[in-house]
Amino acid sequence: MQEPGQIMRGMKALLLALLLVLPAYVASASVVSGDFVYEQESDGSLIQYQVHAVDYQGTPAWRIAWDCEELKATHYLRRSDGRPLYIKRINHSLKRTVEISYSQDESKPTIYRNRSENEFIERKIWDKGLRDLGTLPQLLLASVQPESSQDITFSAINYDDGKVYQLIAKQAGFKNVSSEGQRVRCAIYDVKLDSWLSSFVAKTRLLIPLQKHSSNFVAYSGPGLDGVADSWSLRLIGRDRNLAMLEKSKLQ
Repeated sequence: MQEPGQIMRGMKALLLALLLVLPAYVASASVVSGDFVYEQESDGSLIQYQVHAVDYQGTPAWRIAWDCEELKATHYLRRSDGRPLYIKRINHSLKRTVEISYSQDESKPTIYRNRSENEFIERKIWDKGLRDLGTLPQLLLASVQPESSQDITFSAINYDDGKVYQLIAKQAGFKNVSSEGQRVRCAIYDVKLDSWLSSFVAKTRLLIPLQKHSSNFVAYSGPGLDGVADSWSLRLIGRDRNLAMLEKSKLQ
């Protein structure tokens, strides 16, 4: 049996991964494609978030990518229903690479691999109906309603140790925010473990625009994406590839 401290570290690591999942009913219309730039409010560093329709090994897919100084991550989701296909996350801060090949066959397991300088972990995961951390905005965007709440529960793999946990995203009201020079009405979502252990782990909060074709998310606050910092706070500052490359070059 795991010690309480180990459980807590595992729970925190799961939420450090941030963003999760698309339910099976999500249609492609719920995904906002394009290139988006977010600013870390504490130090002004930038994160690029890209969503594009691609072909992944013959399957129409969404490619969702995170790119910043600490992390480079790529997630592929089946375009027809949002089911995860494959992810690769290179964490520069932790000098660790995580890959997950999600099973597309009920008779075969999902394969988790974690490589670092001194360790290699591989797990076969037989849980079915898994969602992928790293694509939370798409899940919430598909589920948000203008004036009603809907909680979302799901199972996801912890990138840190390859174990499966239950999570819940709870809609916590609405808020008007200023984004890109205009007022945007957003739904507030809090994401946490779906168990009594959630009281020991910091929650993740995202602001999802009600206008579904504007952006995947407007703001994020929660554990740092690099797996090292205690907390990050991100806000949308612009979009398109040219803006992303221009802003990122200022840091180099």
